[in-house]
Amino acid sequence: MHSIGFGKFEFHNTALLCRVFPKCTDCHNSDFEAAIALGGGQDARVKRFEFVKKIVLGAVMLIGVGGASASESPDPAVIANSAAQMDPTLFVPSGVVLREIFRIFRPSTNTHVTNYYWPENWEDIGYVREGGLGFISSTPFENSVLIRSCVGPHSWNYFTSRDPDCESETGGVVLPGDWSIGYISTVQLPGTVPLYRCSFVWDRKIRHFDTLQVDCEGVREASNEGATGYVFL
Repeated sequence: MHSIGFGKFEFHNTALLCRVFPKCTDCHNSDFEAAIALGGGQDARVKRFEFVKKIVLGAVMLIGVGGASASESPDPAVIANSAAQMDPTLFVPSGVVLREIFRIFRPSTNTHVTNYYWPENWEDIGYVREGGLGFISSTPFENSVLIRSCVGPHSWNYFTSRDPDCESETGGVVLPGDWSIGYISTVQLPGTVPLYRCSFVWDRKIRHFDTLQVDCEGVREASNEGATGYVFL
């Protein structure tokens, strides 16, 4: 039996999910039973994860996470963790608690910051959300490493690093407080893609940003400094 919970609601197996959500046509598709069936290779688990996330998202949009109205945007981490809970044979490794990360941008200083939450009052100093970068874990797991936000060598240059000392040998500085982002896989697992760190020069100052695109999103004269790790999609 598969169970899934979000907020006040919990569903056990496909039949109940379909009875509660009769308009969810995907639930009635014979492929759905195959999608959550135990076993299968790595590719099958990745496909099941995407399929189950789709079902969970549809359910959450109908009732809202934890009883919230359907017009509110559901938390992507809730969707992903619920999908993994619904089918424990999916590719998400043991110990992983999925956490969405995203990129924030401050146009006036060409500053990009990767984070998992919106820092208080950052909109007041000109930051806007750029978009999602997938999922890492809020907890350590096998072959994972903690990544954090660092700053330097120039002002308003944030960068993501696996180094606890924020690469001090090249001018990186550890920020006061806890600027940990979470744990990222150091090996490529099924359903993961590289998270690259890119750098470029703006107004004679170094700038960094994280991206899923190996070409650094086509930014002029940007350099790909390599993969920080691998994120779940």
